[in-house]
Amino acid sequence: MTSRLRVAHLLLGVGATVILCSCGDEPAGPEAPEPAVVRVEVTPAIDSVWRLGETVQFSALAKDTLGEPVADLSFQWLSSNVRVASVDSTGLATALRGGQSAITAVAGSVAGWGVLTVEIPLGHVLDWTIEVEGRDLLDVWAALPTDVFAVGRYGTVLYFDGVSWRKQQAPTTEDLCAVWGSSPTDVFAVGYGTIVHYDERRLGNLGIGRVGRGL
Repeated sequence: MTSRLRVAHLLLGVGATVILCSCGDEPAGPEAPEPAVVRVEVTPAIDSVWRLGETVQFSALAKDTLGEPVADLSFQWLSSNVRVASVDSTGLATALRGGQSAITAVAGSVAGWGVLTVEIPLGHVLDWTIEVEGRDLLDVWAALPTDVFAVGRYGTVLYFDGVSWRKQQAPTTEDLCAVWGSSPTDVFAVGYGTIVHYDERRLGNLGIGRVGRGL
């Protein structure tokens, strides 16, 4: 074989190598970012039950900026009023007592909710439970199921927010034997020659009250 043919064969081999290399897999580009969740829709949006212990199954759907569903997401489920309804990790809510609770599904920093109302029919007998012990309480008044005031001896004032009772600082140490109001932010407590008026806009703070004496 002449030297000219050897060079031609060599060039052909190199060319084939270059062609084979150029036909290989192209490098992968950057992965597409995961779609951002901008809205969480909870179903049902509104529901009611009529018996204690009855359950409602809530479901959630996350959507991106285009309104498309975002798959493979897990949700954290919460109840806004755990005395009215509980909810488990699957969105199953259970009625515990009369009232309303928002059942919320959270995905990252985005949340959506539905409202569960527990209706107790007239004539339904509820069990009594001990809420507070060890205090001389004389009267109780509820503006709402989540705004309840109780008063008693030595200026005792307790406030219930739907979850727990808390002692409030009243501007008197006189016995308070009755409590009533027109709203959760307009409440009067009376004692022997004493009237305490609560008109603060932040519930649970009786530090600035007005006291009348000798009326």
